[in-house]
Amino acid sequence: MSTFAGIQLSADELRAVKELVASTDHAQRLRRALAILWLGQGESAQRVADRLCVSRTTVYNWAARFQERSNLELAARVDDAARPGRPRLLR
Repeated sequence: MSTFAGIQLSADELRAVKELVASTDHAQRLRRALAILWLGQGESAQRVADRLCVSRTTVYNWAARFQERSNLELAARVDDAARPGRPRLLR
């Protein structure tokens, strides 16, 4: 088991996160999966935040959501939650 900042990844979870990183074409999912992977490998939240150009608070929020969703499949645990309201328009 890998552990850091409350993130514990079993060997199966670690393998699944690595597969998700290698196979996803969704940028936000990739960033969150990388954060979970690096935290699970023992990197500090600050180092992960610096590498991904986000705040440390964002990394903590991603980690907390990942842990709270332990009953979901891995990709759903990494994804952002649905937002209420009308979707943004691309211009």
